[in-house]
Amino acid sequence: MLSRMYIILLLPVFLLAFVLTALRLAWALLVDVRMANRIALSFDQLANAAFGGNPDETISSRAGRKKKDGEKWACLLCRFLDAFEKDHCDRSIGN
Repeated sequence: MLSRMYIILLLPVFLLAFVLTALRLAWALLVDVRMANRIALSFDQLANAAFGGNPDETISSRAGRKKKDGEKWACLLCRFLDAFEKDHCDRSIGN
């Protein structure tokens, strides 16, 4: 496991990588939708990991599982996502 000091020293590199990836996502939205989807998925998984979830799972999948447990944040997020795609959280479980 990386030491805390090593991660702190790499923080500027991580921040630069984030900015460059966000710019790549913006470009991919214009020229390559499949690449844009892959980049968006990686941001989704990164955010899930940053908030204590499994790094190989999306926020939608986690929310779908937690909604079944009645967790309020998950119910609210799934309701919001339903406005864009019906049953998004339920269908994303395990994907």
